[in-house]
Amino acid sequence: MLTSTIENPDVKLVIKCVSTVLHSNLLDDMEDEKSIDPKSDLYFFDEEKYIAENPSNFDEDRIALLRKVPKPDDLSGFIDALYDLAQFSGECCVICLIYLNRIFALTNIPILPTTWRPLILVSLMVAQKMWDDKYLNNSDFSTIYPFFTNEQLNKLELKFLELIQYNTHIKFSTYTKYYLELKAVEPDFPLKPMDIFTKEKLEKQSKNMEENLKKNAKTSKDAKEVLKSVGLLKHANKFPSELSGGEQQRVSIARAIMKNPKVLLCDEPTGALDSATGVEVLKLLHEQSDEDTTVIIVTHNSQIAEIADRVIRIKNGKVESNTLNKHPKKIDEVTW
Repeated sequence: MLTSTIENPDVKLVIKCVSTVLHSNLLDDMEDEKSIDPKSDLYFFDEEKYIAENPSNFDEDRIALLRKVPKPDDLSGFIDALYDLAQFSGECCVICLIYLNRIFALTNIPILPTTWRPLILVSLMVAQKMWDDKYLNNSDFSTIYPFFTNEQLNKLELKFLELIQYNTHIKFSTYTKYYLELKAVEPDFPLKPMDIFTKEKLEKQSKNMEENLKKNAKTSKDAKEVLKSVGLLKHANKFPSELSGGEQQRVSIARAIMKNPKVLLCDEPTGALDSATGVEVLKLLHEQSDEDTTVIIVTHNSQIAEIADRVIRIKNGKVESNTLNKHPKKIDEVTW
């Protein structure tokens, strides 16, 4: 059973303090008449973008509500609702504020009536994944904030991480600085200072997350580009059970190449595919081999063997021949 912030006054007071700080930032940005260029990446975080793209989804009352200048209680009420769903810790709120100030400093994105909800939401999502032992999937947050689909939340999170340069690492001194600032807002600030054990957890977990994010960003391909290359972009939102056998095989190939592996072993990769799709898959594997990946294809199709740099023939479990192919065929020349 979920407990609300009313039953956990410590977290409620932390949320109130963080909301007070963010509301002050919002008023400052509005006074400076800051805005976001619709052509910039920062526009991802502006609800105006989604109003313009799908005007039929918003009546006048809803648009007026989104554009209304919020009060501190509006911010704290929104975070309270997220807490009721996610049950994040008080420390998560402090970490959320650190990440928000990080994106403010790096991008100059303003916090405005139509940006504060997306910014707070995505920073809390990242903070909880870094700090709490248990955290919700992005799809769960779309139930409390249905303004965004799960796909849009994933994009927002990715864009947020890109804009903070995957810098999720938080030093103990940084956390302490924010802790003391929040304590100055509320003398009865309920969180205790971190002890040696939580200090080590903070630095270790935030550093591990940063290293993993940077590693994945460096090695991962764009999912949509990979799906497009295997002819499955239009099926991006389908479940495996909704795909044919050949389509499922293409999904397997797409998954295999996403991480730019050092060695890629493909057992009959074109076995259930028509010639045209098979050629596209072979081109994709060939491109992968140009990116320092060793691609090994097991096939009974002698036509496919002719495109390889080296052909090893095996019969009855024994190597029959091992030949260097000095003049491999072009993939477009292969048919079956």
